[in-house]
Amino acid sequence: MNLSTIIAENLNRLRLERNLSLGQLSQLSDVSKVMLSQIEK
Repeated sequence: MNLSTIIAENLNRLRLERNLSLGQLSQLSDVSKVMLSQIEK
């Protein structure tokens, strides 16, 4: 498993555990929804 996959899975898991949408996480982190979506993919 490569680093990109690990980061993507961790981001998605942690976001869902905290019941955050991409939009909510985007506002909290100042990272665009598009970028967060690309990272999770």
